[in-house]
Amino acid sequence: MAAGLRAVADAGAEMILLNPVGKDVAEDREQMERLAAEVIPQLT
Repeated sequence: MAAGLRAVADAGAEMILLNPVGKDVAEDREQMERLAAEVIPQLT
């Protein structure tokens, strides 16, 4: 996932919006926590 987002950023994107698609609030939170811990650090 990080590689795909990096390609979008390298192509000139100034903002990338990521929306959780969980079946409930708990799953949304889990997805956002995982993005924060595993994906975002690879993009900064």
